[in-house]
Amino acid sequence: MALFHAEIPRVAYFAKSSLVLRIDYLSFDKTWTVHHLSEHISSTPYRQIVEIIPSPLSLSGGLLHPYDTLITRDILASKYHLDRYKDWIVVFAYSSTLESILIFDNIDSHNQVLIFGSEKEFAQDNIIQMPWVDIATWHALVDESRWTLVRGEVSAVASIMRDKLAFWDTYKMIG
Repeated sequence: MALFHAEIPRVAYFAKSSLVLRIDYLSFDKTWTVHHLSEHISSTPYRQIVEIIPSPLSLSGGLLHPYDTLITRDILASKYHLDRYKDWIVVFAYSSTLESILIFDNIDSHNQVLIFGSEKEFAQDNIIQMPWVDIATWHALVDESRWTLVRGEVSAVASIMRDKLAFWDTYKMIG
């Protein structure tokens, strides 16, 4: 398996004929997803390379539905000192987005913004600096959120499959 544009080893790397599944980045581009299950340009009879393109679009590799957790809103509120009666907005963005693009000046009092992965201090009471959490807790927080702003493939797919994705802070290095 070759993930996310990893370099594909030379034919000499393989002991005998091989099948390489080249799993690409999440895509919403119909002109690209039509290549799902096509052979890569460098495919050979001894090293067949097949493109797998994950996407919610038809004729693509699809998306795996994330598992359900048994972590309730009450458990999350108690463990992380959150107000269970407010709407939670999960924000997991790149530092550059948090520091120079997002503005948190006028957060309604009925919302709590849960920010992950930032060392920036926020003055408002309804902005909560969250610690890193395990994947089950992350999924439960996404389940219980009103909407999310996330980065990365796993977080974006979990949010899409849970009908919670509002914004995706996509990879900065590939545009």
